[in-house]
Amino acid sequence: MEFLKHDHPEERAKCRRRHIIHCIIHATLQVATLAVAAAALCEIEKLRESVGHLKRAR
Repeated sequence: MEFLKHDHPEERAKCRRRHIIHCIIHATLQVATLAVAAAALCEIEKLRESVGHLKRAR
């Protein structure tokens, strides 16, 4: 069955490039998601501090 096997280095290279691009996009989206989550947590902490100041002022 070796004669049915075709070896096309261009196709393998294209597939590898596509895989690398996919990995880069995936990692970028993960970093962006973590950045948004961190920013949201910082905003929540600021709101908690504001509420704490308002409660103490009463």
